[in-house]
Order: sequence, then C-alpha cells, then structure tokens
Amino acid sequence: MAVIRSTKPEDGFTFQRVPGGAYIPPLLNPSVWFRHINHTARYAAYARVMRDMNRLTRDPEWRSTFKDKAGEKHYKALRDWIQYNANPGRKLLNTALDQAGNILRSTATALILGFKTAVGLKQRASMFNAAKAMGGKSFFEGWKYIVGAVGHVDFRTSVFGLSQSGSWEHIKKASGYLKTREKDIDREISDMTRGIDPLTKRIKIGDKVFTAKDIQNFAFEWIRMNDRAAVSVVWTGAYNQFIQKKANKTDSSAVQHKEAVRYADGIVQDTQPSSLSPELSQLQRQEGWIRLFTLFMTFTLKYGNRLMQHKRALSQGAIGSKEYFNFIMQEVILGPWLAMTISSIVVMGEFPELEDLVSEPFFAAVSWIPLLRDIAGAVRFNKDIGASPVGEPVTRILKAGQAPGKLFSGDSNFWEAAWDIGRALEAYYRVSPSNFAKDVLRITENLSNI
Repeated sequence: MAVIRSTKPEDGFTFQRVPGGAYIPPLLNPSVWFRHINHTARYAAYARVMRDMNRLTRDPEWRSTFKDKAGEKHYKALRDWIQYNANPGRKLLNTALDQAGNILRSTATALILGFKTAVGLKQRASMFNAAKAMGGKSFFEGWKYIVGAVGHVDFRTSVFGLSQSGSWEHIKKASGYLKTREKDIDREISDMTRGIDPLTKRIKIGDKVFTAKDIQNFAFEWIRMNDRAAVSVVWTGAYNQFIQKKANKTDSSAVQHKEAVRYADGIVQDTQPSSLSPELSQLQRQEGWIRLFTLFMTFTLKYGNRLMQHKRALSQGAIGSKEYFNFIMQEVILGPWLAMTISSIVVMGEFPELEDLVSEPFFAAVSWIPLLRDIAGAVRFNKDIGASPVGEPVTRILKAGQAPGKLFSGDSNFWEAAWDIGRALEAYYRVSPSNFAKDVLRITENLSNI
C-alpha cells in the first residue's frame, strides 16, 4: 500500500493522491504512480538521516560553532536546504510554541511509560485482537493456534520476551516487516529514542560506554519485551494456521512459506501496535500541539479503527452477527478485562470489583477518541478532568515546589519531600526509575497483605 500512498506529510499519506484534490483512482491516472513511487523512495532513503541532520544543526553549540566558522548566511542556507529541499519526512517544529509542546510530549512519554510494570504486561492483552482476526466466527479457532504456538517459540521469547533466542531470529529472518517493526511499537517511544546525538555526553563504566539516550532507551525495554512475547506467539500461530488450513497444497513449499509469512505479517499489522508511518492514523501524523491530544494512543487508535470496521461490516452484511459477537466478546470485553485486571493487581493488589468489570468495556470503547479518553479516565479513576497524561511533568514540578513548604509546616517528612523533588528531577532528565521503585513497593506491600 505504501506505493499508492503519498508520503508527503501535508498529504497525511492518504489525503491527496493527485494534485488539485481530484480523487480519481490511480488506474485512471497512471502518472500518479510515478509521483508516489518517487515520494516513497525519497522518504525511505532520506527521512531518518535528514531528521538526524535537523537535530544536529539545531544544537546550540553546533550552531554557534558553525556560524563562527562559516557565517550566518551559510547556516541559513544549510537550514533551508534541510527544511525545504531534503524532505526529511515530517514537518519541522519551528515556532517556540511547537517546540515547547514537543518538549512536554517527550517528557511525559518518559515519565508515564518508562519503567512501568503494568504498561508492559498489558501489551499481552492485544493477543485477544489477534485471536479474533485469526478465528473469524469461531471463538476458539484463533486461540487454538496461538496457544499451540507457545510450544513452537523459544521459552525465553514467548514467556519473557527476550530477543536472544533462535526462534526470534528465525522469525525476523522470515519476516522483513517484523524486523522493521521491532523498535517501532509506539509513536512517542519511537520518536524519543530514535536518532543519534553526536554531541551528547558519554559515561564509561568498565569497558562499556553509555549515554543518556541509552538509559532512556532502556527504560522502555520492558514494554518491548512484552510486545515481543505477544507478537512472536501471534505471528507463529498465524503462520502455522495458514500452512495447515489455508495454503494451497499444490503450491511448492517455497510459495506456501511466502504466503504464510504474508498472512502472519498481516495479522500482526492489523492487531498489534506499530508506529511505522504507513500504519499510523492520519491524526497521529500531525505535528505540533495536536500531538499532545493523541499521546500513548498508537494502539487505541488502531483499536478504534477495528471497532468502526466491524460495525460497518455488520451493517453492510459483510460479516454476520456470530462473527460480530465474537469480536465484541474478545476485543471489547475480554481483552479490556485482562488489561484492567493486570493494572488492578499491580497497583491495588486485588482483583477489580464487579462494577469496574461492568463499566470497563464502555471505557475501552471510547479510549480511542482524543479528549473523551481523558474525560473517561478521569471519571474512572476519580481524578480531575484536567489530569491528562501530558500534565505529568507539570504535576511533578508543582509537587516539588510545594515540598519545602510542607516539610517546614510538618505536613510531610524529609523523605517525602526528597521523593517529590527527585521525581521532578526525573522530568528534567527524562528518565523515571521511580516508576519501577513504586511498583516494587506496591507489589511487595500487596503480597505481604495476602
């Protein structure tokens, strides 16, 4: 599909196919194919390199040194070339307001997702989506192959999500898509950890050299491990299903393998989170402050797309009521229930109450709608409507500002004040190991109360 989609950011990959807004199929205008191929090739070849060049040339120290050596005019010419001629992929953030929004977004990503136990475990709930996609009308068809795949995938990957296994290497060798997707499971994480910064400070520990980027990247490894565990099982189950039930037995083994890989890739692409550009919704391709309203929605927007697709398919007669009921059971009820149970056990140390289980499918059904997601979350967790994830950095800074006053007034002790100040410093460094510490303390306390 990438060939028939414009890769120009202003087109949103699907908005415009031909100049002037003439929405005619490509077959009726063959010249459009050559323009799309050209845009796609330029994007694939230059996007990441140009984005790194953009970050490098905007670094204050590099900019000052370059201007001293070459002059202001040469620097402006270089920036113009990068911005307007090199086509780096996404629109650049030029205004101070946009840059402030970008800092707030990346900081919130580090504080909300980094070192979070429950967030990682909830990645596995997406297997319900895959089971439905593989099973169609049957509730058990997809699960039969998913459960069977657990025995075919190395235990280190299927259970713990480790990448150092023969099974995972075999899957990546067979599937170019999964090899590309491995580090692109969430838009915000991908944007924060991708790219290089040659001017960053390095720390040497023994024979190893680390940077702040390495530490930030490690903070999201738990999420990647759980995603790897889920995806490896889903992909293998889909592959086995195609070979056993869908392949044309008259085809050669090589053809069957190729078709099985394509089928397994499609199941993963349709049901698992991914921040690869062709799979992002048009809303998530927007830059600037609008991105603050779609934070951490890479999976939920895809989930919302599946909700609308199945509703439309039912109304048009493409699927029957039995298949639609299977979809509701697995993706609207059971999947959200599993994710909620994981959060409840990790945070509260207990199973969710009946009223929470009853209301969760309704909250899940609106989780893909920006703003409404935040309102529903505030109602669900009894928080202020303004308590959006993007406000986490501001919340921590405000608590740190109040900490000295509370300490002197006796409303808190030294350790509580130090905790609040330390959490605010994490916002500055964009890495939050205190998330893991909080989860460990919660789990330990919950286990002691059993």
